[in-house]
Amino acid sequence: MTAILSSHALAVLSGIPETMLWPLHNRAQEAMRPDRTFDDPVGVRVYRSIDYDYRRNFGAPDGSHAQRAQLFDGAVKDWMIAHPGRPVVELGCGLETQFFRCDDGRVPWIGVDVPPAIAVRTPLLRHPRLRHIADDAFALRWLDTIDPATPILVTAQGLLMYFDEAKAAALVHAVLIRCPKATVLFDVVPRWFSGLTRFGLRKTPHYRSPRMPWGLDGDRIEARVRRWSPVAHRIAAVPYGPTRGGLGAVCRVAARFAGLRRFLGHVVAVQSAGATATTGPEAGSVLRLGPGSARLGPGTRGTHPTCEPSAR
Repeated sequence: MTAILSSHALAVLSGIPETMLWPLHNRAQEAMRPDRTFDDPVGVRVYRSIDYDYRRNFGAPDGSHAQRAQLFDGAVKDWMIAHPGRPVVELGCGLETQFFRCDDGRVPWIGVDVPPAIAVRTPLLRHPRLRHIADDAFALRWLDTIDPATPILVTAQGLLMYFDEAKAAALVHAVLIRCPKATVLFDVVPRWFSGLTRFGLRKTPHYRSPRMPWGLDGDRIEARVRRWSPVAHRIAAVPYGPTRGGLGAVCRVAARFAGLRRFLGHVVAVQSAGATATTGPEAGSVLRLGPGSARLGPGTRGTHPTCEPSAR
């Protein structure tokens, strides 16, 4: 396929917005494997249409972002079954193609990202039910477009860890306060991985990951999120599943031991009190991630096998 987005058009990206190319690289490469565990045809199309030297900057692909996308997809699809036709808001949407993987033919989808990222995204990803807002997700102006009386799912995949924890906490709290029927879905990296990025984590000699100022170990997530927002009614934290890559084997071993599992990345779902009063096959559930994982209620934790943390 001839590239339709030139490297010149990507020159507007730097720092955090450029990280949207990293997960695209890993997702598309996994989806193109003959033994793939993940399908993302739209992601592959976008990947091939961008004139960018992915391997020079991000190195050999691994399965981390495909695994994370699968976990988010499972939770999103469950929520959509319980709330047909209700809106999903994807914060820091970048070049994520989750709408196309999860679309049920009814969901109105809103993608929010900074203007340079939206400028790259919109020529590549269009649909009548996919609306883009070019704005800072933390400015919360996108909330003005949401009916506070309706159930809403807000996702922040690979986003919050790049900003101060206080800023992440304020966003989650604001959503739960202003949208009493909201569910917020996001991921966290463990503290040791955050520390690596603060010292300078280089994927290759040509690309250094932006800093992740904070991280949360698995055994601290629930208490910390309740400190973020006293209106957080139900919280579930589930670790990642197995993936390809250098740390994959080590993480599969670590997942067998409770004392080590907490040091791996997690996906977190938070619901306000109004969000628990749902109907449908997933009524009352907070989070389901991947085949065989637990549907979590108040006070429970996931035990799904974990993998290496995944940057945006």
